[in-house]
Amino acid sequence: MRHGHAPSAAQVAALAARYRAIGGLSPLAKITNQQVATVKNELTSRGIDVPVILGLSHTAPHIEEAVDRLAATGVDVIYGVPLAAQYSSFNARSYHDKAKAALEKHPELHYVPVNDQGGSAALIDYWANQLNKVKELISAPETAVLFSAHSLPVRTREAGDPYKLNVEADVRAAAQLAYLSQYWLGWQSAGKTGSKWIGPRFEDVAQQLIDDGAKHIVSVPLGFINNNLEINYDVDIELRRIIEQAGAQLTRLPMPNADPAVATTICDRLEAAGLTNQ
Repeated sequence: MRHGHAPSAAQVAALAARYRAIGGLSPLAKITNQQVATVKNELTSRGIDVPVILGLSHTAPHIEEAVDRLAATGVDVIYGVPLAAQYSSFNARSYHDKAKAALEKHPELHYVPVNDQGGSAALIDYWANQLNKVKELISAPETAVLFSAHSLPVRTREAGDPYKLNVEADVRAAAQLAYLSQYWLGWQSAGKTGSKWIGPRFEDVAQQLIDDGAKHIVSVPLGFINNNLEINYDVDIELRRIIEQAGAQLTRLPMPNADPAVATTICDRLEAAGLTNQ
């Protein structure tokens, strides 16, 4: 995860403490397997009968294992889909590079990287529907709606990466569909790398909203598709602590997880990339 740079003892202890705070285990693995199953079911319902395999970057089952398993099924083409709400070359490239490296021993196979730019109607509808479920709360004058997405190093934006613009476009679309007159966007979970990351931080946005009179903040983590450490700790524990210490309340909307919106989004991307019944 740290590209060959060993973490310090303090960094390891801090990360372990975060996991202990959310119960010792992230729900991400279980949710991701559920998402894989829903994608398989959705493809089948569309008349596309192909194997769907999970490959992970930092733990088993690794991407290399997934490539080998797919090769053993006799397929001719492998489609690689990073599980993210919006595409960023900063994260997606490493997944695709690992898949391509694993394919070097399978020269008969063709690899198709699936890199959607965001704008998923299904996911935007999902968040708009979640906002509509708390419409009465949102309509209160002292409630503020705070969207968030994972921050990335500023250098990615300067290099032309579309991630920030695509997040902003998805936020606008969801807000418009939910008829929000006011909303804010903050960036969360920046890495401790010493370089500058995209801001403003969502903690700072929340504090400013409270300073300006907000008593209740509704968190909309539109840049994520599942519960993970960045949601269960960074939002549910850290952001909540900051907000409550400032005398306000936090309501975080439910994550998509295995909602049909996720499978619909992924399958739409696959079909747009050319996936058919092989």
